Amino acid sequence: MISKPLNNKLFKDAVNDHIAQKFLDDDQLLALEQLQTNTQEPVTKWSQLHHGFYAAAIALIVIVGTLFSFQVSNIPQEIAQEVVKNHLRMKPLDINSNKLEEVSKYFTMLDFLPLKSKEYNRTNPLLLGGRYCSIKGITAAQLRYQNTEGKLETLYQVPYDSNIFSDLPKLEEGEPPITLFERGLEVTIWVEKGLLMVASKPPL
Repeated sequence: MISKPLNNKLFKDAVNDHIAQKFLDDDQLLALEQLQTNTQEPVTKWSQLHHGFYAAAIALIVIVGTLFSFQVSNIPQEIAQEVVKNHLRMKPLDINSNKLEEVSKYFTMLDFLPLKSKEYNRTNPLLLGGRYCSIKGITAAQLRYQNTEGKLETLYQVPYDSNIFSDLPKLEEGEPPITLFERGLEVTIWVEKGLLMVASKPPL
C-alpha cells in the first residue's frame, strides 16, 4: 500500500507542533526567569557584603600599619628628647670616680653592669662618675664624662629590649649608630653588647 504524500500545509503544521513541544511557552519562560532572579539575588547581596568587608579590612590594616610605622619611627626621637632633658638639668652624681670599675659596682640596683663602650670611648673622654636615671621608664645608668674641650657629656646605658625601644642599630652587626639633634645637643643611639647606649653632648 502506497501512502499519500503530505501536502505543504500539513507538513508545516507538523513541524510547528514538534517545535512547540520542545520549547517553553510564555508563562513557563516567565516563571523560569523569576526563579533565576530569586536564586541569584542572595548571592549578589552576599558578594556585595564580602566586597565591603574586604575593603574595610584593607583600609583598617593600612591605617594601623601607618600608625605603627609612625610610632616606631618616632621612638629614637623620644629617647633623644628624654636624654637631652636629663642632660640639660644635670643632677648631682651618686658616685664620683674616674674608674669605671668603681662606678659599675655602685649600681647594685641594676640587673646589669655598666661597661666601657667601644663606640663612645674612641674619643677617650674623662669619666667623672655616675648616677641612676631612666629611659622610657626603664632604670638606667647615667655616666658623666668630660671631653678634651672641658665640656660635659653623658652616656646612658640600659638593657636593650626591641619591644620597648624598637629596632635600633646594633654595633656588632656593623650597623652605624643613629645621630640626631635635640635642643642644640647631638644625640647618638646604638646597641652594644646587649645594652642600649645613648650619648648626649654639645656638637663640635
